[in-house]
Amino acid sequence: MHVFDRTAAARTPQLWAIARNAFARLSAAFGGAAAIAALDPLTRALRRELLAWLAPLEALVRKLILIEAASFSGVAPLNVRKPPARAAVSTRRAPECGAPEHWRAPFHMAVPPETQRTIPEDRAPRIRVLGPPTLVREIWRELASIDPPAAPRRAPIDPKVSVWRLARRVEAVRRALDDPKSLARRLARRLARLCAHVRRACVRRIACALTPRSNPDLIQPLRDAAVIGCSLEDRFNSG
Repeated sequence: MHVFDRTAAARTPQLWAIARNAFARLSAAFGGAAAIAALDPLTRALRRELLAWLAPLEALVRKLILIEAASFSGVAPLNVRKPPARAAVSTRRAPECGAPEHWRAPFHMAVPPETQRTIPEDRAPRIRVLGPPTLVREIWRELASIDPPAAPRRAPIDPKVSVWRLARRVEAVRRALDDPKSLARRLARRLARLCAHVRRACVRRIACALTPRSNPDLIQPLRDAAVIGCSLEDRFNSG
């Protein structure tokens, strides 16, 4: 059990200000989502530099949305909806660089899909031994005799697809910073659909996720947000 730290929680508005300031600096350095989508070519060095800003900022915003979601922990669970059928669109299509507000750019919160139904613990599958008992040393001996599979080849990075994905992630962060309350409410409703142990795992995954230390200015804010998120775990389980 984590103890709720009121002193740390009082710093939440300051953490939001730090996140918005970091996004403003990212936009000043690389331009907005439209400018990033128009980058040609996207070199490996530029991609690395952009991710060094973007990845820690995404992690911080994700933790802050989790903290905001604790205030909506008593809302009704989100109903499962079948997504509407739509024509397949290639991800390699060039985006409309001048209209990022029309992009499909959701901010991902690392929660199981809404269409995935939770199985009650008393009906969950159990591991059973089918066949004669086997000693562990025999299993290891058999595995040692099998040649290890060859390492898969890494697919080359398509610069056009990569820059489009990065631009969408930047736009998703901008939308999350503009309206965090709606994302927090939706997150609380999605968590309410999950059984207790899955919900607890999701909260811990978001709050305690390891983040890259590429941006020194966000290391301490990430730690503070993780402490606050972990202290709010019981609020989600009591809702």
